[in-house]
Amino acid sequence: MRVVWINGWGLGKDYLKWIASDLYPEKTHVFIQPKEVWSVELDQQAKDSTIVAYSLGAFLLLNRPDLCRKFDRVVFMAPFADLKKESGLGGKVHLAQLLFLRRWLQRDNLAAIKDFIVRAGLNSHSNDLSEFLDADLIWGIDRLINDSLKPGVLGSFEVWIGEKDRLLDAKRLHELHPSVNVLSAAGHDLGELLKEANLEL
Repeated sequence: MRVVWINGWGLGKDYLKWIASDLYPEKTHVFIQPKEVWSVELDQQAKDSTIVAYSLGAFLLLNRPDLCRKFDRVVFMAPFADLKKESGLGGKVHLAQLLFLRRWLQRDNLAAIKDFIVRAGLNSHSNDLSEFLDADLIWGIDRLINDSLKPGVLGSFEVWIGEKDRLLDAKRLHELHPSVNVLSAAGHDLGELLKEANLEL
């Protein structure tokens, strides 16, 4: 069985590789980064693949229902309809914070990413940030700044969120989408979410 992972923002592939090899060593894994060509890479995967879309990766895939329908199983971890707190759709991040992060990336992308990882409460397993292109990082932030999904979109899918998430308001997301699974001991970190959900892939 092949598992295709779509990563979150600012995280190297090593982040996904460590989690995948630790929790699902018997599976074959493909890793996709959240950059402009992500959908082309995903569309090349076999129909019987299990897709795990995480954070920004989940947001991108939710914007492409045609790709969601292509695969037998799609799992969304820490997804959102809009990360911006001002939208009232379950995000905790103010627009001003995203705009500041975008400017910071242009000055010192390494410091900006490291700060984000700490603030989000992520267990980063990647020390090599050389794989990131500034344009890809800014493209991802621009999606968070400019894009939004319709309320209720998460209700049609298999969704897992952490009650202790620093970026998402689990209570608000559950109000909007009662079918989502809320994990009381997990935050935004993908490894935490998968372990707490005891998810079989």
